[in-house]
Amino acid sequence: MPHYMKYLTRILALAPKIVSVLLFCAVTLGQSPRTVAKAAKSYGYVATICKDGEERSGAGTYIAPTKVVTAGHLVNPRCLTTVSGEKAERVVQSTKYDLAFIFVAKPHVFATMSTAELFQPIFYIGAPLGIAHGVARFGRLIYIRGSIGIGDATTVSGDSGAGVFNDSGKLIGIVTGRVGDEVTYLSLILMSDAIRSSN
Repeated sequence: MPHYMKYLTRILALAPKIVSVLLFCAVTLGQSPRTVAKAAKSYGYVATICKDGEERSGAGTYIAPTKVVTAGHLVNPRCLTTVSGEKAERVVQSTKYDLAFIFVAKPHVFATMSTAELFQPIFYIGAPLGIAHGVARFGRLIYIRGSIGIGDATTVSGDSGAGVFNDSGKLIGIVTGRVGDEVTYLSLILMSDAIRSSN
């Protein structure tokens, strides 16, 4: 048997596993790289620095050319807040939700909002552990009640404020926290209807 045949035999033996992984990615996750790349253009790294040395960071999503939505606990109107290095002109916190709007001067690509459907594929773009360029995580929306949803994509420190997108790349909410034990954290999501009503 020629030596290349043993490699071909190994590849063919792995074919079912490769196909199942590809099917899992296509069916379970449901997002194309283009959709994720398009949504990533509306991402912003949110950082707040106070005079007393307190620092907070996470993610935000542009929902208008100069308006970013993020988690309210990331910002403090009395401190310096930046979005991807650009100083905020104004910060407005919601009194009802863990939600804030940051206004900047420079126009940016922004996401459009949509309503969510239970069990739909989702992804979000956060700043886990302070990674400023943004990292996408994938999962499904497994719970919705009123303005709150839960996604099964793992959430860690730095993901607060991350935009949560459906498989069409539409913004359906933001990550405001996490739920779970010390090993696995699910995403606590403030849904787009709450963002719209606070807007």
